[in-house]
Amino acid sequence: MFQDLYLAAVSAPFIAFLTWACLRNYRGEAELLSWDHKGTVRFCATTFIAGMLIAILIYDIIMGLFSQFWWCNLVWIPHSVLLALWVLMLRAAVLSKAT
Repeated sequence: MFQDLYLAAVSAPFIAFLTWACLRNYRGEAELLSWDHKGTVRFCATTFIAGMLIAILIYDIIMGLFSQFWWCNLVWIPHSVLLALWVLMLRAAVLSKAT
């Protein structure tokens, strides 16, 4: 019954550490939606990973809105938007340390 709360409690320290590790020396050089024409491996990998996570979030929102109980999924839209912004912030932090 409380599996989601247990998972949130167990994964919260990992999420906090990951966010701290990425943002502790963030220089602000990379924007959320920046594009590097050099095409380095680090840039391509972080863009691919962030893009796939955001695509999964968008797919989940769209499929939830077309389900039988679509009104239950309206609660998750703000959560998904904040999670997508968090992924973009981590991507920008990783790319700012590229040099």
